[in-house]
Amino acid sequence: QKIKNKSKYIITQHGGKLGTEKFISNLDTQLNLADTFVSWGWKNNKKNVYPFYSLKFSNLKKIEYLKKKKIIFCQNIYSNYLSHIDGNPFSLNEKIKKLQLANIFYENLNKDLKKYYIIRYLESLKKNCYYFNSFSYKKISKDNGKKNFSKIIHNARIFVHDKDSTTFLETLSYNVPTLLILKKGYLSQLTKTAKKHYKLL
Repeated sequence: QKIKNKSKYIITQHGGKLGTEKFISNLDTQLNLADTFVSWGWKNNKKNVYPFYSLKFSNLKKIEYLKKKKIIFCQNIYSNYLSHIDGNPFSLNEKIKKLQLANIFYENLNKDLKKYYIIRYLESLKKNCYYFNSFSYKKISKDNGKKNFSKIIHNARIFVHDKDSTTFLETLSYNVPTLLILKKGYLSQLTKTAKKHYKLL
């Protein structure tokens, strides 16, 4: 209604990977719809992209992590069906293999560290993923995402991410040791500028 009355339509970036991967279908949609797209610092050949910064990450306070012990694996859950196309797993087989990464990581941990290992996922996404319970180890401690992220981050020694995501950027911003597991060849999907930074990481 506002747009029909000649208001400007401004979209601010609200997630990771936007501006770093070469092709993300939902970003293309947003850039085509918005009069101005406010990014987290990047720009491209679209004239309506305004480089800014992340309001979310700029105000995070770095924390003391060295005395903590928990190893938190941020488990992404992918729906049974496609929603948009980007660097996420495409086929069902890829999605199941991605889900099993948390199990493989657990199995390769030192025995003394396994008791500190927790998988964190969003319960709200599990209902759209019929294979989650079949391929996720029952013996691994779970956090269904109902606890506020800003609270659990203070109890972690290290975070492990199975996806290039907003949460990955968040733990980096908090100055918590962070690991990111990327699929082979993922860097080829990144823009030239992003690839340079990811190689440094």
